[in-house]
Amino acid sequence: LESIVVSPLDYLQVVQRIGNTKDLTTIDFSDILPNTAVMAITVTASMTAGNVLPRQELDKMLVACDEAFLLNDCKRDVLLYLESRMSGLAPNLSALLGAALAAKLITAAGGLLNLARMPAQNVMLVGATKKALLGMSSSSYHNQGIMMYSDLILSTPMEFRNRAVKLVSGKCGLAARVDSFHESPLGQVGTQLREKILQSLAKAQEPPPAKQKKTLPPPEDKPRAKRGGKRHRRIKEKYGQTEFKKMINRVKFGVDAEDNIYTEEWGLGMPFFEGKAQQFKSQKVSKEKQLQQHIKAQKRQRSAAAAGGNVSGMASSLAFTPVQGLELANPTAARKAPDVGDKYFATSAGFVNLSTPMRI
Repeated sequence: LESIVVSPLDYLQVVQRIGNTKDLTTIDFSDILPNTAVMAITVTASMTAGNVLPRQELDKMLVACDEAFLLNDCKRDVLLYLESRMSGLAPNLSALLGAALAAKLITAAGGLLNLARMPAQNVMLVGATKKALLGMSSSSYHNQGIMMYSDLILSTPMEFRNRAVKLVSGKCGLAARVDSFHESPLGQVGTQLREKILQSLAKAQEPPPAKQKKTLPPPEDKPRAKRGGKRHRRIKEKYGQTEFKKMINRVKFGVDAEDNIYTEEWGLGMPFFEGKAQQFKSQKVSKEKQLQQHIKAQKRQRSAAAAGGNVSGMASSLAFTPVQGLELANPTAARKAPDVGDKYFATSAGFVNLSTPMRI
């Protein structure tokens, strides 16, 4: 039974009503417990076999319940007295939490001085009681301190409630320390702390700012230095438009473009206007470039002359003939070596002057 009914006062009332009754379905617990707890008690009682208490033990149990209820009434009277005196004992804590909740917090902590000495993480657990969830949650018990009944926490959405508990517990410790030193008797510090908590929670609940579209910076219209130098001039000479192309692109207004019969692209006009050939300038070549071209041409001639006696790399010793098909052949054999007598006795040889003239 104690695992189902966690609250001490509710447990005493249930025990007082049950007594020695075996059939719990005849007892009404709706004014004390929720329906889930009543169902759990009924099912548990039907599955277990209990023993009937003797008369003497039953009387002692009932007397103990009456004494517990009497002590609870005395505690309520003390809390009411504290609530009436809270404006003088702890004005800042009362301004922060309210007189009733501040009185309960001081009573559970064992005095104002003990509350002032507590760290913030312990203040939020003062007066924590186990709450039975009876299978309605993943955990069987849930701890709830007196701080959870504050209007600052109950008015906060669930996703920001942990933040609110930490803020309120921290500010309660500050207010308790101010009251323990008897400063700010009118509760100005408690009022300021409450406003700070509200502002912090309101700021935390604000939606994030919308993303603003950044405008592009204005373009810089200042003239910038262009690339120059030898490399730039060479590229310009290579891909630049010639005078001939410029003359072709010129078209006289109101006159159809002439056709070039020597090309397949019709409509390409020749650089002739008004029946006269137009003079166009040839592309200028720098002296340095001419010198480089001349040096390259000489190098090509020398390399060609040096490679004149060499055998071509495409020559092969295999030859295909119509008679034998595939046969070995010497590619250098076809080249005939010049004879010594060709210089004097060849048909193309000329006359040679003798050192001494012949006499007849």
